Amino acid sequence: MTVPRPRGDEPTLKITEELDMAKSAYFIIRFGLSDGHLPDYVGSAQKFTSRKELANSIREELINFNLPETLFARANIRAVWQMVQRSGPSSADFDIYHETNVLSYSGLTEAEYQAMQEEGDQ
Repeated sequence: MTVPRPRGDEPTLKITEELDMAKSAYFIIRFGLSDGHLPDYVGSAQKFTSRKELANSIREELINFNLPETLFARANIRAVWQMVQRSGPSSADFDIYHETNVLSYSGLTEAEYQAMQEEGDQ
């Protein structure tokens, strides 16, 4: 029995369709004392179009704040990205605690992200 071989362009089309359907993630990044009401650092709103971009951002922030790179695993990127895809970015908040500090990623809706971008442009 002969099994028909797929055309060479089919996998590429499937990947492109998946990327087009993927939701972007929007976060505001904060860093400071875990019991403090006002963070020491509040970043601008960030847009991530892939899980890899989000992972790279977390790694960069760990380095920026002199936090151990081993904390990266606490972010559980796969679960966060799945939450973004299932429920939208505003429900995907997560924190990475180290000693008395916390690195927080607070999810935003696309509208909140757009509004923050417009405020920043003024």
